[in-house]
Parts: sequence; C-alpha cells; structure tokens
Amino acid sequence: MIRRAAIAVLCACLSTAATAQQGADGAGVSAPSSEEAVIAETFLVDADFGAQFDLEVPAPFRINAPRREGQQIGASAKPDDIPFIKVFYTTPDEERLVFSSLQVIGMRIDMVSPPDRLRVAHSLSVDTLRLVAPDLDTARVNLQRDVVIQGLAAAELLGTFVNADGDTLVVRIVTIPHPTQAEGIVAIAVGHPQQGGIQRVDDIFRTGASLALQNVSYLWE
Repeated sequence: MIRRAAIAVLCACLSTAATAQQGADGAGVSAPSSEEAVIAETFLVDADFGAQFDLEVPAPFRINAPRREGQQIGASAKPDDIPFIKVFYTTPDEERLVFSSLQVIGMRIDMVSPPDRLRVAHSLSVDTLRLVAPDLDTARVNLQRDVVIQGLAAAELLGTFVNADGDTLVVRIVTIPHPTQAEGIVAIAVGHPQQGGIQRVDDIFRTGASLALQNVSYLWE
C-alpha cells in the first residue's frame, strides 16, 4: 500500500490574477500564480517507497495532491511496470471514472550548464509526449515554455493526443531537472474531457492532476 497522509499544506492554486501567455496556436494560456492553505494528500516516493515496491529511487520526491470536491484521490505504484507513481482523481463511486491523472517517471540530464540542461529538458518533454500518445499521428504540441516548479527551473509542454477510445486528451508535461544530480523526474498531467469538463488546452490547469503537478518537489537530505 502506498504511504499517504492528509495534511494542510500551502499549495499552488489558480488565481484570477494569473498572467495569460500566448500559446503556439495563439490562444491565451494561464498558469497557477498564487498559494493557499488546502487539505492535500501527500505521497512520498523515497527509499522506503523503493523498498516496498522493489524500485530504485535516485531522486526522491513528494506529491502534494490537493483535494477536490466530489473527486476521490487514488494512486498506483509502477503503473504498467513504469516507475514511479500515478495519482488519479476519480469519481467517488464504484466506476471510478477518471477526471485527471498525474504520472511521475524518471529521467536523466547530464550536469552541464543550466541553460543547456533546460534545453535538454524541453526535448525530453517532447519525447515524453510521444511515449504517452498511443498514435503518434494524433500528438500535438500547443506550447512549450520555461516554468518554475517549487522554486526550480523546468520545461513545460502543453499538448493533446487521441487515446485508444478516440477521445482527445489534454496533457501537461513538465521535466524538472534536479539541481544537484543528473537523475530527475518528469511529471505528466492528463485531463479527461468526458469527466473533467475540458474544452480547451488551458483547462488542464484547473484539473486536480495539474494542481498536484504544481506541488511536486524533490526531497532533500
């Protein structure tokens, strides 16, 4: 069973004062720009997690997943045998229909200069979109930009792809270089239009998974 705790934490949240930025398609894209105290489910992916699920965790991290009204938070370790974890926001009934999901996987970027590492991070974000899209022909990149996640420079990609059921899903991929080592993580938030009410790309920021992504942070010794 994955260790989790419900605690009150300062989480990045949506703000009406968020600055709209232009996407590749010319649409305004807004991001979280403030913090507030909320109840969040905290998932620790560290040495104990690795021992429990027979994984090496070279870059330990935590996810603070803010609770959403009418949604249930669950998690799976090694989904499809891919380290490390996937967090789901679902309906609270037996069907467990998915509103959104956040998967965090490992990556490696050599310890070159910070600008070079960020350029590599952007390439990895594109590679990750190709991995999550069942059909590469349906994968679309709407926007790439530099962002800051919990004080660290990161590479963000917003895009879409069509899943096996023919639904167009919105994805937010953020590659977060670790500041002191080559091993790091990529966070992948996916919004599901049928349950999540997603109509445009920047609606991804309003999903539980994207808010949880904004609150992913490395664990320091």
